[in-house]
Amino acid sequence: MERTPGTASTHVFLLLLLLPDWTSLTRADAHCLCYNFTVMFKSPPEQPWCKVQGQVDENTFLYCDCGTNKSINLSFLGKTVNATKEWEEQIKTLREVVKELRLKISDIKLENYTTTAPLTLQAKMCCQRTAGKRTGASWKFGFGGQTFLLFHSRSRNWTEVRPGARLMKEKWEKDRELNGFFKRLSEGDCNKWLRKFWDHWEKILEPTGK
Repeated sequence: MERTPGTASTHVFLLLLLLPDWTSLTRADAHCLCYNFTVMFKSPPEQPWCKVQGQVDENTFLYCDCGTNKSINLSFLGKTVNATKEWEEQIKTLREVVKELRLKISDIKLENYTTTAPLTLQAKMCCQRTAGKRTGASWKFGFGGQTFLLFHSRSRNWTEVRPGARLMKEKWEKDRELNGFFKRLSEGDCNKWLRKFWDHWEKILEPTGK
């Protein structure tokens, strides 16, 4: 049966309702760590080709770009953990992530999507812990501020959110190494960082009602 535009939109809307809501943590013991990546295949002269922002419960603690190749702590949160072993591991891993994403941009083909600006990939990795246990992990990928693809880390399933990412979805879901990379980062590394960093952040964030 051919899907009508309305049917497809309803399907996507219902799917989004089932996804973890990383920006609205209703339980006091639920906490979320997210990393926002902006990666360009070709950047303008003297402009960084990537930017990374780290947030815990929507509070920014890390910003770095590929121009200076240095991390900048934007808040007291970053300064409380930047002397830990996990912090250095995090920075090293994030650099590997942006390099991998940049390699993938050159092969991306979007249908019915044109822009005069250099193609810029926006990705978001999140992991969540509730009552001290891992409860979720996922990735979002998009362009121009719009989400095109979702990656469900636990099941390794891909979902096309907006028309135009079909070829990208088909290619990425067949890449077993890439799928394993995304799953390992979100369920493994991200979860470990949240667990370790939270020991330092708990006394700072808990009184705010986060």
